[in-house]
Amino acid sequence: MIPLLMVTSRVTEVDGTTTQVIKGYDATTLNTDPNMELIFGELKPLSSLFSAAIKRMKDKSEAKAFDEIRDRKLDGVYYLC
Repeated sequence: MIPLLMVTSRVTEVDGTTTQVIKGYDATTLNTDPNMELIFGELKPLSSLFSAAIKRMKDKSEAKAFDEIRDRKLDGVYYLC
C-alpha cells in the first residue's frame, strides 16, 4: 500500500499553476490531440471560474479592511461628541 501524503497549497498557488499549465498547453502541438482537448476543454472554463472567485474573495477582504478603517474613524468622531 502506498502511503497517502497530505499536501497543502495556497489557493492562489493552485490558480497560478493551473494558468501556467493551460498557457503551456496552448503554446504546444499537444492542443491538436483529441484526448488532451477533452481534458483541457473542461479545465479552461473551471480555471476561469476559480480565478474569478479568488478575485472576488480578495476584493471582499480589501473592502472589509476599508470598512474597519472607516468605522474606527467614525467611532473617534462619536467619542468627541
